[in-house]
Amino acid sequence: MPKLITLNSGKKTVSGKPRKKVVYDLAEEAELRKIGKGIARLIMDSQISIERFAYENELGKGHLSRIIRGQADIKYCTLRTISKGLGFKNVASFLEAVL
Repeated sequence: MPKLITLNSGKKTVSGKPRKKVVYDLAEEAELRKIGKGIARLIMDSQISIERFAYENELGKGHLSRIIRGQADIKYCTLRTISKGLGFKNVASFLEAVL
């Protein structure tokens, strides 16, 4: 299960609270990287750039890049948006193709 830790960078959020970072165990990190690589492969197979895919599916380019690198936790709604953008009927079939 991911844990939140406080970063000692001195940076704070807009509300003035210390920034927090999610820390995953090795299995979670590996799975996020595997999903990210699968997303990148499917986007490239569709012969479209990651930037264009993000724009057409109303996703932030930076957020999509972090997902592809396995550095971001993926919300269900984001998975649904990505899967529909790649032509899948549902998230389950998308995850089968990626994993």
